[in-house]
Amino acid sequence: DWGDVEAQAYWPCGRGGHIVLDPTVSFGQPVDATTGIPTEAIYSFVAAGDDPRKVADWYDVPLDAVKRAVAFERALRAA
Repeated sequence: DWGDVEAQAYWPCGRGGHIVLDPTVSFGQPVDATTGIPTEAIYSFVAAGDDPRKVADWYDVPLDAVKRAVAFERALRAA
């Protein structure tokens, strides 16, 4: 997304991917666009072995948001 002069938000997976980097949200860290939770925060629990359903409950977010965050962070690490 572009403002008058600069980028305001970057959607690395397209808008349909629901991951956004916005300098006004979480200091520009990747977040799930529907919840505003940083993808790294969600991913860290799943990577530590916690069940994605429990993580979704802890954050009070849909399971799909957890799955998107994990997929995004895994793709970053694979790059």
